[in-house]
Amino acid sequence: MNPAAKVTNTRAIADFSAAVATFASISSSALSSVGQEIQRLSDWLEEQRQFWVRALRKVEEDFIHARQELARRKMMRIGDRPVATSDQELALRKAKVRFEYVQEKLAKTKEWQRVLPQLVLDNLAPVKVLQNNLDADLPKMRSFLDQKLNEIEQYAREQL
Repeated sequence: MNPAAKVTNTRAIADFSAAVATFASISSSALSSVGQEIQRLSDWLEEQRQFWVRALRKVEEDFIHARQELARRKMMRIGDRPVATSDQELALRKAKVRFEYVQEKLAKTKEWQRVLPQLVLDNLAPVKVLQNNLDADLPKMRSFLDQKLNEIEQYAREQL
């Protein structure tokens, strides 16, 4: 016959079971936060796209206005000499730079809006595995630990 195990303290199993429950709670909360952050990022990108669309309209109007002002100024004459256009040329160059800058920002924002869903999908598999483990495996583990804890306690009572 095998000698008795002489188990006198089951605290470690109970503590481990409690730690598993704490881990499950914290992990579920973290996964929920990740989902919320992804949604916030998606919403922010849409806000940025709308901002850059409005900005593009404005700088496009400014660019057209600067180009028209330069053309108008080039047609002017004082006597038989053309009027200086350096201020209008400078304004047109600045307007063009702003226009190109806003176009670039809008293009980058649209690119991120296109890329983000794929990045999320690419990284979603490990998250889903963890979520499945939290939802299915951890409750089974806790149940198993509780069952073993009860068996050990019953065994210890029988040995007394």
